[in-house]
Formats: sequence, structure tokens, C-alpha cells
Amino acid sequence: MTPDLESILHEANRKPGPIRPPASIRVLFAIEREINGMTPQERVRVRNERSRSLVIELERWLREQRARVSKNSETGKAIDYSLKRWSALTRFLDDGRLCMSNNAAERELRAIALGRPSTRGITAGDGRPCRGGNRQTRRQILATL
Repeated sequence: MTPDLESILHEANRKPGPIRPPASIRVLFAIEREINGMTPQERVRVRNERSRSLVIELERWLREQRARVSKNSETGKAIDYSLKRWSALTRFLDDGRLCMSNNAAERELRAIALGRPSTRGITAGDGRPCRGGNRQTRRQILATL
């Protein structure tokens, strides 16, 4: 083998391939859908039985990926962000009142942020434009979109 080809192959083997998250993330969301509506105590019990080991696996995977990518890359920055906030990200495991994600809260905030210009065409029941006291109604309508 020529030195050039050998160095090219060595470099190709050293470069990380695409990073694919483990399937455990999908499983965690599936578990959360299953336990939706349970009491906080039941949610903690199920999370301890089924989710905790998946979260431990996810942290291990993130640490492995972190060692493979540049700390200055966007992926490296995202992994660092997650690992630095790991205790906050995993707080849902011990508190059944918390959701794993904040999707619902973000949906509500988006409705408020979009409410001003996006709802100008919304009218009250009698056809008049919504103004002033009807802001809450506009937020509720947008939250359902």
C-alpha cells in the first residue's frame, strides 16, 4: 500500500460518520404518551421501571458522541448544552407532575407571541373584530391551531 493511500484510509476511518440518535428517544416519548393522565405517583413508578434505564443509555451515548465531534461544531455545542443541563433535563424522572418535554408550554407561548398580528381577522360572534377584552379568546383560538 502506498503511503498516500494508507493515510487517506486512516483519515477516512477517523472521521465520524453521521450521528443518529438512539431509538430510546422514540421509546421515551411513547412511554410518556402511555402514562399521560396517570397520577404523579404512577408516572414516577412507570418512569423508574421503564424510562430511567433509557435515559442512562442516552446520557452514555451523548458522552460517546461528544468525544467524537469537535467542541466548536454545532453538534458539539448542542451535546454540551444538553450534558451541562442533564440534571434539569432528567428531573421529570423523579417528579410525576413534570412532563418530559415542554412542547405544550411552547405551543401556548407561540400563541401569545403570534396573537397580535395573526388574529386581526378573527371576529367576535356578532361579526365585529376582536379587540381589547377579547385577547384571551384570540389566544385560546390560536392555542387550538
